[in-house]
Amino acid sequence: MLMKLKKAFFVPLVIFGACACLFSQSDISQLVFPKRLYVGDTAELRYTFRSSIDFFNGDTASDELVLPVAAFPFQIDNREFSIEKASLQRNGDFYTVILTFIPWRTGIVDIPPFDLLSVLYGSAAVPVEINPQPFEVASVLPDGDDTQLRPSVPPLLIPGTMYVVYAVIFLCIVLLILLAKAAVSYSDVAAAVRAYMTLKNYAKNARRALKSLRRLEKKGAQFSDEEFCAVFQTIMRGYLSVRFGSSFNACTSSLISASLEEATGGFMSDVKMAQAELLEGLFRRADYIRFAAGSADSRRLPAEQYSAAFRQNERSEFTEKARTVIQTFESPEPKVTVTGDEDA
Repeated sequence: MLMKLKKAFFVPLVIFGACACLFSQSDISQLVFPKRLYVGDTAELRYTFRSSIDFFNGDTASDELVLPVAAFPFQIDNREFSIEKASLQRNGDFYTVILTFIPWRTGIVDIPPFDLLSVLYGSAAVPVEINPQPFEVASVLPDGDDTQLRPSVPPLLIPGTMYVVYAVIFLCIVLLILLAKAAVSYSDVAAAVRAYMTLKNYAKNARRALKSLRRLEKKGAQFSDEEFCAVFQTIMRGYLSVRFGSSFNACTSSLISASLEEATGGFMSDVKMAQAELLEGLFRRADYIRFAAGSADSRRLPAEQYSAAFRQNERSEFTEKARTVIQTFESPEPKVTVTGDEDA
């Protein structure tokens, strides 16, 4: 009799539990936010269902319960997704399971089903299964083309940009022209400065030689004829060495004109060449006075021609002719004009 009463009580309870379970699976809806989901995004799955079961166990003060994710019957942190938190919200007879998760791969992702009562309370006589529907995680690459992140597009130009580009190109060209002219001008200026400094050095050298000749002429009485000639040659050799950029200190008197022509590359004018020959004659006369004094040749007649001593006023003639030579060498070369008659 007692066994019959137990069966009579247990059978209605099972039927009621089965009806409650079936009823809880109706009116199910699911939403995933955001709709366009990518790998690494923090997303939210809302699983809403209707049930007459009081999952809050009579607690009317709150409409939300925190679901312990550690109680889920699957690994919540795997290669496909990671569940960060879960909760259950109540709105009348409707309940919403909210899963906050991060997907880790593209394609279809399926969160395994779980028993809500077991997660909440550890066990249940009749399971209330929460079975989320699979959802898709999109790829950041465009459909049908995995070789590029976005299709190629032409360059975007702000209105009026081309005029700015043309202006910049024009300014660059002008700048290059100015730089080229500046470089040429610098070369010309540098050459002009060098020429000026050279002429200034020549003028200084000529003034020094003329001053030395005046001093020699003024104090000539203090020197013998041989000493006068030696000083005269020293002054003129120093002048020629600076003026023509070649040493004349060891040049023999007979090669003075030839050495001057070689130093100028053979471009001396006839006037200057005549002065070079005059200077060579002065050097020859000075050598004769210096080295032929007392020799038999110096006693030959006529004395005016063979005497190894200065004639009257000959010292003044020496210095005067030397000044003429210097002034001629310092004067510019005359310009040569070729006429049509000469060509013919």
